[in-house]
Amino acid sequence: MEIITLTKEHPYYPDELKETNLTLRAVGNLEILKLKSKRVAVVGSRDATYDGIYYAKRITRALVNKGYIIVSGGARGIDTIAFETTIEYNGKFILVIAEGIRNYISSYKFNAVKKHLNSVVVISQYNDYDIWTGYRAMLRNETIIRLSNVIVVVESIKVEHSGSFACGKRALELGKDVYVVNPDLFKIKPAGNVELIKLGAKTLNF
Repeated sequence: MEIITLTKEHPYYPDELKETNLTLRAVGNLEILKLKSKRVAVVGSRDATYDGIYYAKRITRALVNKGYIIVSGGARGIDTIAFETTIEYNGKFILVIAEGIRNYISSYKFNAVKKHLNSVVVISQYNDYDIWTGYRAMLRNETIIRLSNVIVVVESIKVEHSGSFACGKRALELGKDVYVVNPDLFKIKPAGNVELIKLGAKTLNF
């Protein structure tokens, strides 16, 4: 399996990241990085509730059917639902991982992805054998935000120590359009959704 190094000079290097000085390592369908389709990040809690899973599926399916490219981080919960739904409906997916690419492809996490590399590009901003850490995941979130035209936070159960809340908040700071599923649609209102709306995110009634 060929792993490609993407520097700013590479024809497939994303224009949105050229000011970051990141060197990327990638595997999969690099053509996805140059498609003109709009990109939407779909993110949310690792410990997704039944409601969160339901809305993640519905939203991702609708976006894919409209031709949008889905961007996410591959964590369990909402990220995984976004990936599975994108593949199910024949969409395109940019997977931004929070570890080195060789570390990732040698792990069980790659098993579900490697069957669908025509529809997926996996990118990493880390050294090949770097392991996953929470700090790297937070930095990775910034890459997801910059790659995406729109960010959809499906379910952010909490505010403190929440990657999905931090992702939505940072996207707002960067001037991105951020949509949050209406917390009133959940049996238990996700605290992060409530707070992101207070900070200026748009309510998504789906």
